[in-house]
Amino acid sequence: MKCYKENMKIIKFEQMNEKKDVSKNQLQLKMTTKVTHFVEYDDFDRFVTQIYNFSDYEFVTYAEANNDSSYTFEPTGKIEDYNEKEADKIRSGKIRIFQNHLLFDCLVADGYLDPGTYVINVCW
Repeated sequence: MKCYKENMKIIKFEQMNEKKDVSKNQLQLKMTTKVTHFVEYDDFDRFVTQIYNFSDYEFVTYAEANNDSSYTFEPTGKIEDYNEKEADKIRSGKIRIFQNHLLFDCLVADGYLDPGTYVINVCW
């Protein structure tokens, strides 16, 4: 019990950390649900290779990925003006160095993936 004097009266307060009885139905947690797509790196390699006719795309190589790791991308499909030439190279299969974020945005912009959250799992 905490007490203090105010205008010559003593006011008592119960401890702030005292546990209150609350039913589970009364508890509410504000949250947002988010869909996340999990993809194995070698499945992603095959998918990208088939769509854009790359002969040697490897996510692990271009992401400099580590074993037992994951990489998150949130493509919107919006390709900035300064990236348009690189995006065209990706679409034509004539690029040697990949920006994986741009690659994901191309996949969304071209209708192969929906905007959202994608996690590429790397484990070999």
